[in-house]
Amino acid sequence: MAENFDLVSPIASVKPVLSAAQTEVISASAAEAESATKLTPAELTPLAVCIISAMPEEMEPMRALMADLGGTATDIPSPVGHLTVIALKEHSAEAEQAEHLPQQAQLPAQSSFPPSELAQAEFTQSKSEQLPKQLLEQLKSAQLEETHRATASRCVLLAVTGIGFTATASCLGWILAHYAPEAIVSIGSAGGLSADSRVGDVVLGTRYRDGMADGTNFGYVRGQVPDQPEYFSGDSALLAAGAVVALESDSIDIRTAEMLSSDSFITDANVGDMRAVFPEAASADMESYPAAHVAYHWGIPFLSVRAISDLCSTPEDQTISFHAELADVAQLSARTALATLQRAGVL
Repeated sequence: MAENFDLVSPIASVKPVLSAAQTEVISASAAEAESATKLTPAELTPLAVCIISAMPEEMEPMRALMADLGGTATDIPSPVGHLTVIALKEHSAEAEQAEHLPQQAQLPAQSSFPPSELAQAEFTQSKSEQLPKQLLEQLKSAQLEETHRATASRCVLLAVTGIGFTATASCLGWILAHYAPEAIVSIGSAGGLSADSRVGDVVLGTRYRDGMADGTNFGYVRGQVPDQPEYFSGDSALLAAGAVVALESDSIDIRTAEMLSSDSFITDANVGDMRAVFPEAASADMESYPAAHVAYHWGIPFLSVRAISDLCSTPEDQTISFHAELADVAQLSARTALATLQRAGVL
């Protein structure tokens, strides 16, 4: 009969003998590693905002807009994505004053960013009627303060992350280990999910869900990743600033709605299920949810601004546009995002 051997105790009883020099080296290495994981805000480069897109074509219009603002571009080497820091010119006090609209009565609420310009916008009944109900409610729920928000930096980081969940989260993780943005904004294209979506619409994300997450057998709801919140929310003040932009825009149709993200495309085969489970979702993309996820855990205000480039299913009414050129919708997204950031006092 084979004899049973205890293979654990003899090993556990053997303690390595280290010289004083070896012990000192190991202790120093451990201290250095611990220090490297404890970055303080002072050690991170401040940014006004980090703007991300999945593809270079989606970022080109934003680069052009930054150049129009007199920004100086510097490419930043990184192991993930393509990063460019834009240094914008400083605002003079006179220019800041000239940009403000006549002040109106304040509207009470709560917000991460208190944009002063919102308190100065004129909201007449006729103009309010032009807004979709969701935008009007978002506008009324924003905290409006007289004091203009002080921005710590006039630098903007433009990051082309690559397509999908992993690329987005990896790139943002590297960025946030080196920079401290006051906000993160995702721009680019999206598929129109809701039946009333139209090509060329711009969607501001109110909530972000993982369209393929299904932990219902364990008590979670569809769209919720286990051990995470049911959804991640867009920053209320950025959304309110976007509502003002929508109010003022005569050329871009802007709405607020939920956004779905996944690493799978939504087509005629599964669009019915998605619409039934997520009736409030207007668009579908592959980056908004992971970006919102990262921003949430870092405590950074986030907003996704996506323009509809195509519809997730063939429209019943064939007179409805089914597809638009990426360059065109990228322009719509970039213009809306920049105007929103300016309205919110971020830029």
